[in-house]
Amino acid sequence: MSKQRLEYLDGLRGLAILWVILYHFLSRWAELVPFGSTYQQWPIFEMGYLGVNLFFLISGFVIFMTLERCDNLLGYLYKRWLRLFPAMLLASLLIFTTAFWLPERPQGMPQAINLVSGLFFIDPYWLARATGWTFGSLEGAFWSLYIEFKFYVVAGILFFRFGAKVAWLSLGAMYLLWLVCGHLLTADFVDGLSTSFKLPLNLVHTLLHELGAKYYGWFFAGAGLYLYHQKPQRRLLLATIVMIVIASADVAAGQHRVLISALLVSCWMLACVLWQPCQHLMTGRFWWFFGFISYPLYLIHENMGVALLIKLQKWHPLSYSELYVPLVMLLVSMLAWIIARYAEVPLRRILQSAFTKLASRQ
Repeated sequence: MSKQRLEYLDGLRGLAILWVILYHFLSRWAELVPFGSTYQQWPIFEMGYLGVNLFFLISGFVIFMTLERCDNLLGYLYKRWLRLFPAMLLASLLIFTTAFWLPERPQGMPQAINLVSGLFFIDPYWLARATGWTFGSLEGAFWSLYIEFKFYVVAGILFFRFGAKVAWLSLGAMYLLWLVCGHLLTADFVDGLSTSFKLPLNLVHTLLHELGAKYYGWFFAGAGLYLYHQKPQRRLLLATIVMIVIASADVAAGQHRVLISALLVSCWMLACVLWQPCQHLMTGRFWWFFGFISYPLYLIHENMGVALLIKLQKWHPLSYSELYVPLVMLLVSMLAWIIARYAEVPLRRILQSAFTKLASRQ
């Protein structure tokens, strides 16, 4: 994998995080931000949640690249955990230490028990079912991290047991099976069928849903782009494009604007994989910067950013309060830069050294 390729993937991450931030600041919390619903239905802001789907496409690409560089499942999962945990720990500490200054947080004050799901990347629903306690998520945006880690585990098991091609095809099959089961369970004719038919259908759908299969179409498409990059074959590209269309139609749920937006963002990543001119557009310093800080920025931006928008308008009211949006984006970006540049890597090295010493003693 060339350096240039990694740079344009960082650029795509930068595009994804900026889109998500604009969605949260200008559309998601319209009932709370001082400028209200002024920009809520602008397509560029309203569709910003699809930035997460772009992250899933990128993850599919990167995870299959990572899997090929690992020797076994445990080593792969360890590297994934070591990649994610330091920023999650630092972001969680930052969220807690700043929360009492920001009572305007749209999702309320963080609860200590909710640290568990984030730090261990375990779905709060799973924890609640296993323990009987009430777990939540420290930040609403963390939901995609739980999906990501489920995908990491499933993809890793399939890859090291059956190889890259079977793992890739299995992810696509699991997504399509989840989709078909879901449509069958909501079809009118199913109501007249026997329980013996509906029960296994429901069990399969529930199991796949709990594994995060709802989003496997995006991971499949990203992994397909990686496999095509490694060995260009028309059938790989065709299967990837078909899955992009299916996954986009699924997330759109009949909404044409969502379908068009999902297809456009997916096609942009496809174009970046296939054509160097598109890659060059995503390798500038601006895109690199936001790609570099995209993970910690994703973790901290939502509640903190929206609360700052509200607080700043209270402190110093502006006729056009939306002018605070770029200032808040700058503030949270600088915090994310500090985590990514000065804290995340040293903490990762400390953890890596500690695990190495522990392994050597055994």
